[in-house]
Amino acid sequence: SLSTSFSKERSAMFATMRTRVARVSRSSTLQTRCKMQAYVCKDCGYIYRGPPAFESLPSSYRCPVCGVGKRRFVKYKEPAADGRRRNVAANPDGEGLSSEDGKKLVLGALAVAAICAALYVGLNTVY
Repeated sequence: SLSTSFSKERSAMFATMRTRVARVSRSSTLQTRCKMQAYVCKDCGYIYRGPPAFESLPSSYRCPVCGVGKRRFVKYKEPAADGRRRNVAANPDGEGLSSEDGKKLVLGALAVAAICAALYVGLNTVY
């Protein structure tokens, strides 16, 4: 009858509307999360991606992992597309070690080795 066909059409229309609303709300949530700036805890590496936006959090906000205050968070720069892993907690810029840092590490290791050798030789000649 007429009322049955009207009821079926109405049910189909509402089902379509619910599906569209669900799609729109999911996509708008994803777009909002993608546009938000992520922040990383300098102490433990926890990455905060919101919502709400990090700037809107109260100054009493604490890292859920290590408990440090909001001031210990820095803007998170997404890793490079080349797939290399970087320690973002130690270096939030994601640049890794520079050639100057590498030289300092080598010189430091050589200095430690020289001190150990001198102690070994010195202690063996005395005792």
